[in-house]
Amino acid sequence: MSQSQSKSKSKPERWQWENATAGAVAGFATVAVMHPLDVVRTRFQVNDGRISNLPSYKNTAHAIFTIARLEALHSLK
Repeated sequence: MSQSQSKSKSKPERWQWENATAGAVAGFATVAVMHPLDVVRTRFQVNDGRISNLPSYKNTAHAIFTIARLEALHSLK
């Protein structure tokens, strides 16, 4: 087998690893960003204002900071 043939076989393997790594990083980033927003969305849906012992949130940023401050940052995961 010539050297040019061995190089052409290793190149697709390299692209497969690069694509797999890029997909894994993109998936992790999506989950890391979207999951806290899902938690906040659920809190907005559950909190209808009738129960006074639950904190009320003004907006999304206020909800994220309030949850992180009162319940610790890990409660957003």
